[in-house]
Amino acid sequence: MKLKNIFLLLCPILLQSCITMQPPVFKQADHLAISNNLNAPEVTFDMVFQNPNNFGLTLKKIETTATVDNGTAFTYKTEQALRINSNSEFTIPVRITMPVNDLMKALPSALNLLLGSQKVPFQLSGTITLKKFIFKKTFAFSWKG
Repeated sequence: MKLKNIFLLLCPILLQSCITMQPPVFKQADHLAISNNLNAPEVTFDMVFQNPNNFGLTLKKIETTATVDNGTAFTYKTEQALRINSNSEFTIPVRITMPVNDLMKALPSALNLLLGSQKVPFQLSGTITLKKFIFKKTFAFSWKG
């Protein structure tokens, strides 16, 4: 009898994990800024996603590549776990320090950008890995700004 009760308690948890995960929706990149440090400029921005699922998830890994004028500007990777609530918006803060030479190669208009006089559109693409119980799934995303 006791084993049957334990099974009945675990059954909903196990069945919830079998539900198909919907991919998160990449909404936008916010607050793009490049610090005015001439030795090692720091690029910061926020990636905003929407979890369309009716259950919470854990973000396990995210890999992102930013491109400007079809040239790779930088890549970002993290494996820091983040708990995501159901049907909610969540933000991933990104901070990258890069040498000035790399920034100048990647961004033809980097000088204007460093001086703060011009906004440069860019594209983000990558993958995001989500986990629910023992199930992991990786989704691709892309955004143009």
